[in-house]
Amino acid sequence: MYLLYTAPRTRGTRVVWTLEELGLDYDLRIHAPRDNEIRALNPLRKLPVLVDGDLVLTESAAICTYLADRHRDRVELSPGFGSAARARFDAWNYYVLTDLEAPVWTYTKNALVYPEKIRVPEILPACRKEFDRSVSALAEKLGDNTYLMGDTFSVSDILCGHTLAWARSLEFSIARDNVNAYADRVLERPALARARAREREAAELPSPADQAG
Repeated sequence: MYLLYTAPRTRGTRVVWTLEELGLDYDLRIHAPRDNEIRALNPLRKLPVLVDGDLVLTESAAICTYLADRHRDRVELSPGFGSAARARFDAWNYYVLTDLEAPVWTYTKNALVYPEKIRVPEILPACRKEFDRSVSALAEKLGDNTYLMGDTFSVSDILCGHTLAWARSLEFSIARDNVNAYADRVLERPALARARAREREAAELPSPADQAG
């Protein structure tokens, strides 16, 4: 059984989502990034952290890909090594991390995370502009495809879908119809709903319906 240290509404959701897509057993432990236990596992003091026997793995994209590669016999969430499909898969993952997510994360840090004295509010419009540019490229490359890899759902869609949901939560504009439709399609997957419910349960948070009431 995998052991995952995470927190709700973080990049750790990507890993829980992957675990649910694969139908794997796992132990979910909710922590704050600066807890002593997390500092001992990850010098950067960041979540998520996956423990698999002697392996301690950080970085959400690396964890999701590791799980997908290891359990391709269950559900094929990643293409085989050395194939052209694998090259496209890797390219999509790197695009999400370096182009699509980067301006959203920079915006989040300077709008919400950093102490007021070190925030750079002047950078916020540039973050939105860079995100718009990345969305335009995504729209062109996605075209009429159902998923990033064509008709096959993969870890690339987990990373991209999560990032688009994050951007929407910050009211970033996604001014491309095919990208919005893609985001809706990916974010409606039952495995994501299960992942979010599992996180709420582990963190003892109310459900959205309870919060609304």
